[in-house]
Amino acid sequence: MINRTALLLALAIITAPAFFPHPATAADITPGKNSAFASKVDQTPLPQYSSTPLVSATISQGRSKRVLSIHATLNIRGPGTFVPGIAPTVNGTGAEMVRVSSDCSQQADCSLSGNWYFDVDAAEAANPGQFIGQPLIVNLLGGEISSTSPAVPWDISLSVLMVKK
Repeated sequence: MINRTALLLALAIITAPAFFPHPATAADITPGKNSAFASKVDQTPLPQYSSTPLVSATISQGRSKRVLSIHATLNIRGPGTFVPGIAPTVNGTGAEMVRVSSDCSQQADCSLSGNWYFDVDAAEAANPGQFIGQPLIVNLLGGEISSTSPAVPWDISLSVLMVKK
């Protein structure tokens, strides 16, 4: 006969996450040779837009004759009055990567996505020694640009591919 206490303990451990979800979870596949991925689900208010990344992904080493293809999506659940935005940086550089934003006023759900391309050779020419042969750290900056009510919950995903030109 199965020990009743052990069975109840096992059942409690298995079902606990469903009743007491962690306020923030993240899944990352990084660093990668040619690709990296990061995501996050959060139940706390979306922070104000700042230089603190929402998620990060790393390509292990930048190579010449390559570009980074960067795709990100921010999803916000629930009504509110807010304007979120997202923009990537690579090793702190975001020169030609425009911030994507959307007016999510009074929408039940709001999503915004962006696709950016980052030329590794051009970045290396402008900043010698910082990209080719170095880890490429892609930070996705984001948050609320303006708001009269907090955006909760939210999730974000980031995918980075390094491809030949």
